[in-house]
Amino acid sequence: MRDRFDAVEVWKTLGLDPARCAEHMYDSGFMEMFRSSLFTRIVPIVKDIGLWGPVIQKGYTDMGIIGFANTDVQALQDSDDTIAKEHDARKAYVESVMDRAKALETA
Repeated sequence: MRDRFDAVEVWKTLGLDPARCAEHMYDSGFMEMFRSSLFTRIVPIVKDIGLWGPVIQKGYTDMGIIGFANTDVQALQDSDDTIAKEHDARKAYVESVMDRAKALETA
């Protein structure tokens, strides 16, 4: 999964060197943040559902993500819910302002 986002086809279509692009992408802060976000959820769930054998642990260790095994998934989900509710509230506010502006235009 870690390597699925290398976008080789995209780089080739754009006429760029896929190896150089992949090197840049993998070293970018964005991909580091993305991988962290992805594996913060995957690793503890794999552990919780019992797929925590030596092969999996070695793979996660080799990828440098074994530390995510002790992540509190429920706390992450609670945080996600809070963020979603805040987003919905901001969206509703913006929509109400837009509705009032439209009403003033037609008045």
